[in-house]
Amino acid sequence: MMDVNAFDFGLSDIRAFNYPPHKSFPESVVAQRRVLAKWNRLRESLHYRTQLSLEQTAALQFDRLSLLIDMAFITHPFYHELYKSVGFRPGDLVTWDDYNALPSISKSDIASSWDMFGSSRSMNRADCYSSRTSGSSGRALIVLQDSGTNDCGALFYLRHYEQMLGRKRAASEWLYEVYLAPPRFTSFEGSFPVFTISNQCPPDLAFKHIARLKPKILSAFPSYLSRMVASVDNLSSLGIEAICTNSESSIKAERDRIAEGFGAPVFDEYSSEELYLIATQCREGSYHIVEDNVRVDVLNADSEGRGEIVATSLTNTFMPFIRYRQGDVIQISGKAHPCACGNHFRRLSSFHGRADQVLFSRTRGAILPDRVMTLYTHTLFPKDGRIAEFQIVQNEPSTIDLFLVTESIDRTYNESRVEAFITGLKDILGDEQLDVRVQVVDAMPASLSHKRRLVTNRIPSS
Repeated sequence: MMDVNAFDFGLSDIRAFNYPPHKSFPESVVAQRRVLAKWNRLRESLHYRTQLSLEQTAALQFDRLSLLIDMAFITHPFYHELYKSVGFRPGDLVTWDDYNALPSISKSDIASSWDMFGSSRSMNRADCYSSRTSGSSGRALIVLQDSGTNDCGALFYLRHYEQMLGRKRAASEWLYEVYLAPPRFTSFEGSFPVFTISNQCPPDLAFKHIARLKPKILSAFPSYLSRMVASVDNLSSLGIEAICTNSESSIKAERDRIAEGFGAPVFDEYSSEELYLIATQCREGSYHIVEDNVRVDVLNADSEGRGEIVATSLTNTFMPFIRYRQGDVIQISGKAHPCACGNHFRRLSSFHGRADQVLFSRTRGAILPDRVMTLYTHTLFPKDGRIAEFQIVQNEPSTIDLFLVTESIDRTYNESRVEAFITGLKDILGDEQLDVRVQVVDAMPASLSHKRRLVTNRIPSS
């Protein structure tokens, strides 16, 4: 089996930041060979699926859901009890109205019934891949995936990388990851290799290693990429062809700056441990729902179609997430015409982050993150603001903390930009008495998930 970590090119310092093989789900040649065989067999079909009509895709989803939900009722104690309580029996799923009438579930529902949710009458839990959600909401969750589900996830990512490149990816081309854990597959019998480092790696060291490894694809937190752009010159010399941002919230202006620094297009990704890939950004900038991985709907939509995401993983059969509410607010585009990129999967008009990224106004109630995003994009983010990083934290309705990390060591920043932000925030929240406290810090406060959050609402049960 290929040892990707051996490709350090004599940079001994990089070894302190790359990950050893995954302990809880060790790789094997058999598993790598299996996924590679699936990719070689299904590669064209996976790309073709994205060109099916909306009606064809919905029909395939419904057939899959019918089988999945019947199986869940039979083999999973959690769903058996839940669906029995509303009178559901196998075979009852005949129309989309039947599916939409099924109860939705949340992380709290799962946590309170974990012994039932984490068990199956058909499989051994020890044979499953185990991962944890970020716990950014204060409640972590263990997610279990069998090998078949894990394989599907790998295939969807292989397709996504080719969509990013806009061409067929050569088996020898590296993917370079900056993440919090080792990858599930470091290669597939030497094909499509992946080198992964921690986000604690100094950007200049990562630059030196990437220059030697010469990967074509870079996948990383937007905050890490922004640090590289700010501290390392000549990033365009690396030869990166496509960049994927994930795991953290980011704004288009930030991604545009990253793209300019690296001389490569940036594609954002919307995913979660529970549902895996939910939507991926195409070369036209649209966020396409990954319809063959997840069924996505909007719960309790407002007049503009915004509401809470409720989604079902179409691939995880050991621990199904069926009509799962993960707390994000989304809006599905009403555009019927295919995207210019050729992908016919539905598009997200917007996704607004978790409930704890929705600020609270004493006069107007919930304020969705996109309104605040527009404000800080034009006030805090421009280069003349001299602000390297910022976080907006609300601990109580009357007070908001604005944490700033400045670009200069003397902690100076463009005060007029910050004042414009404060004025705009008070206007958005309709609260002239709002106390916005500016705090200049050396580094951002650590979050539970170890991922950057631009906006966080910590008001209890707001």
